[in-house]
Amino acid sequence: MFKDFAPLKGNAFYRIRQIDLDGKFMFSKVVSINSKLSGMVLRYTNPIKDQLLIELTNTNPSVSTEWKLYDLAGRLMMKGIITGNTIKSSLPVSLVHGVYVLEILQGEKRELLKLEK
Repeated sequence: MFKDFAPLKGNAFYRIRQIDLDGKFMFSKVVSINSKLSGMVLRYTNPIKDQLLIELTNTNPSVSTEWKLYDLAGRLMMKGIITGNTIKSSLPVSLVHGVYVLEILQGEKRELLKLEK
């Protein structure tokens, strides 16, 4: 069994290349999978420790994508601009253990995640 940890949204086509010990190989038949991903977030670490790491689905490079991290009182703790499909940011030492809300904004799209530290 093969698991695609970064599936594409919509139709994706897969085939497996099997290589024998003697170097001979063969391909499996092509299989089509329709992934109905919703939202911008593909995967993320939770709880977070010393680094915020969020992987997004395919983002639109022509639209600015930003993120903001709030505490539960609504105070802005961190923010940044996303380049590519990954949010990777070191957390400040002053960020205490607790629950936070991550807001991701891309054009008219908005997504919220609850994160724990």
